[in-house]
Amino acid sequence: MAAILAVIAITSAVLISTGDAPTSVLVAESFMQDVELVNKRAGRSIWTLTASKIDLPDDGKTALLSQVDINLIEHKMKVISPSGLYNLKSRDLLLQGGVTARGEDYTLKTASIKLDNRTGDLSTDEDVVIVGQKYVIRGRGLRADNQNRIRLNSDVNATFN
Repeated sequence: MAAILAVIAITSAVLISTGDAPTSVLVAESFMQDVELVNKRAGRSIWTLTASKIDLPDDGKTALLSQVDINLIEHKMKVISPSGLYNLKSRDLLLQGGVTARGEDYTLKTASIKLDNRTGDLSTDEDVVIVGQKYVIRGRGLRADNQNRIRLNSDVNATFN
């Protein structure tokens, strides 16, 4: 991994929202650019993440990610998102702002998705669209485990071509 250069700068407030209303305002005074994170468990890489920028607010609990690209090795999936929130203590990751995930033979789209570091599970309560070569599946809410079992929670509609 290339050396990471931390750049100290005063930046404007960053607004975090999880729906219609903002939930908190964090001020980032430090940031890193062009960063790669590797998450390992028992010496094995679980996922790798690259971000164009990581803002580090003074709360010391979170990192705000920009232009996120993740390779979820166990899920055999690549995920991109314009922004994310990384919990530095739990290592959980919340991707927001329109998430696109590509598996071996499908593409999944949703507004936000959470990666639980402890279990490796992906989840969202948002609308989900999964497009395969011969099908389109829509639903609300998703749970996916690290064995590629995907479950939509409600309002499921499937169209087969």
